[in-house]
Amino acid sequence: MEKSIRISFVFLFFFTFFKILSIYFSKIGLSGDEAQYWIWSQNLQSGYFSKPPLLPFIIYFFTNLFGDTAAAIKISSVSIYIATSVNIYLIANNLFNRRIAYYCAIAFYLLPGVSFSSFLVSTDVPLLFFWSLSIYLLLKQISKPSYLLSIIFGIVLAMGFLSKYAMIYFFICTLIYVFFDQRARDYFKNNIFKNLIGLFFFFITILPNIFWNTNNNWLTLRHTADNASLGNVSLSFINFFEFFIAQIFIIGPVLAITGFYYGKKILTKNTSNVFLICYSAPILLIVGAESLMVRAHGNWAAVSYVCLSILIVANIFKSNDRSVVINNFINLFFGLTFFLLILFGNNLKIFDRLGGYENFSKTINVYANDEKINNIVIEERMLFSLVKYNLREYDLDFYCPKSPTEDIGHHFQIDNPLLKNFNNNFLYIGDINRISYLENPSRVFLLNEYSINSKARDVKIHKVIFD
Repeated sequence: MEKSIRISFVFLFFFTFFKILSIYFSKIGLSGDEAQYWIWSQNLQSGYFSKPPLLPFIIYFFTNLFGDTAAAIKISSVSIYIATSVNIYLIANNLFNRRIAYYCAIAFYLLPGVSFSSFLVSTDVPLLFFWSLSIYLLLKQISKPSYLLSIIFGIVLAMGFLSKYAMIYFFICTLIYVFFDQRARDYFKNNIFKNLIGLFFFFITILPNIFWNTNNNWLTLRHTADNASLGNVSLSFINFFEFFIAQIFIIGPVLAITGFYYGKKILTKNTSNVFLICYSAPILLIVGAESLMVRAHGNWAAVSYVCLSILIVANIFKSNDRSVVINNFINLFFGLTFFLLILFGNNLKIFDRLGGYENFSKTINVYANDEKINNIVIEERMLFSLVKYNLREYDLDFYCPKSPTEDIGHHFQIDNPLLKNFNNNFLYIGDINRISYLENPSRVFLLNEYSINSKARDVKIHKVIFD
């Protein structure tokens, strides 16, 4: 291993250590989504309203090892990204050589998007791991197919699907790859039975999630379709520009600029480039078009950066390895700065939205003790998640309003609905009109109107009494 790579690994070791240190000592708590995933991990199921089920299982594993702290939950992302970077190395080594593979793995681990995502618990993190592992297994399968590899490949694909339904892009990209590459066509033509076995294990693995969706009127898929908002097409160049800028942030400005500069070289038609383009460009085009016609968050194209980062780094490295090194050091500087903010900057305005919930939760607990009430009803999903997480050590029961005539809006209305015949006293946080469907509460008192933080709306705390 050459000296520059050894030095890079020393920096990466200390960077990873600093990530973990920052997360452990940070005073920034969980976001609403992260708290929601933790709640799901306390009641493991084969499906949830807005997401497939794998992430709660991962959180369950890490919290059973390290406890229910925010740090224990978030460190799962750092760990998985290390494994994903190993997959990047395996892919690049298969397509190019070991030296390029090292630089591709390092460059991926230092991407600003990866550094940012390392502090978050999200479905993208396991998705990127299983996507990258699926890419590697496909390359191995094409070069040396086997029945055992087909089984493993099918299961890994399914695990990606159970991480996030964006794994469906893998099948779209594969169809495009087969169209452009003769070797891929020969592989699928000559290994039909092996691929059928892989598909069989894929469907067997996702079958529990299919059953969950069937038993719950396909809630998750309907929510995913609604989230795409394809029924509300309206051209917006501003949305497209925001999406484009987000992609530059995710990959880093140096890699983005040099990628454009060496665009002609990157688009050279060779076997490796064609493969990498087929598993990155279609995703960017699809999500980019969606951002233009409807809307799209920057992370919706996250899986494209597995192959895109390899494509850019490998082709740039052949012409100008210095620019790759410069890119890595700039991205390392960004990562260190970001985690310094995580460690010391919890009072900065950019983190206002994440603050205040611990104190608010303590206020709710004080009211519960004073009023001798252990039932807490919270209207909003994010607030429900954060309060329940922060009060996880107390003997309190949590519910969400759910009128019998109302469509299900989130998973807590499935697991924790406030039914119309509920008749125990409770504290209510939210709009009082949302519980008008209840049968005969005798009295309602407004206890307080509380401002959680400068970024969150005020919430009203009521006491609801039944005789």
